[in-house]
Amino acid sequence: MKKIYLLFLLFINVSIGQELAIQDYNYSVSDSVNGAVKNLSEEKIYIVDFGDNNQKMIEKSSFFMFEHPYQKEGSYVITLYDLSDGKKAVSAKQVTIAKEKKTLRISKITFLDYNPIKDTGAAWDLATGGTYPDVYMKFYNPTTGKSLGHTQDRTRQNVKAKSPISWSFESFSLNKETLKDGFEIQFLDYDSISGDDTIGGIAFKNALATFKDQSGTITIDDIEKYNCAFSIEYSWE
Repeated sequence: MKKIYLLFLLFINVSIGQELAIQDYNYSVSDSVNGAVKNLSEEKIYIVDFGDNNQKMIEKSSFFMFEHPYQKEGSYVITLYDLSDGKKAVSAKQVTIAKEKKTLRISKITFLDYNPIKDTGAAWDLATGGTYPDVYMKFYNPTTGKSLGHTQDRTRQNVKAKSPISWSFESFSLNKETLKDGFEIQFLDYDSISGDDTIGGIAFKNALATFKDQSGTITIDDIEKYNCAFSIEYSWE
């Protein structure tokens, strides 16, 4: 008996819903909240309501990007409305705005580890018979090279880097205007005979993005790249 197989194909029209997306970031007052809306119908009219009495209309577009700053701290719901369906809410996201970041205060820096060999291939402090560098620290503007500060007395506050070293700061701060250029931290080996040697460090060129939380600790631990490892405790005021 000859068998006949019949193949039925079922085509399903899949409608992808409109999607409201917000960039994941710890926003504060005056920051622009970045977001996008996609999968829109070009035949419809939409409104993005930012929850602070501000709105943006979208017409004849399937994709829309926005930047919106908030002037007050608090929680806001950003809602996408479809006006062709009686102002129907089709997507919503909540965003939290923290108080404005005006001054970055560094309260503590801990020097965790370092490359035991200099860039020249020599060990540290051979001239004075030591094997551990006498560490002190400087802050720079990476654009101008201008010093922003250093440990108060390098001849007394520098210490042997045999184990983790911590410096605590009562009032070391960088205002928002200074941070536009970022800042650089360099750890140096004090040498009473010849010039001081740079152990390593890092330039935070986008400090506002790097120190994005209201407070916290950042750890730099790529010794091969930065020639040292350290942590920074900070807060925004």
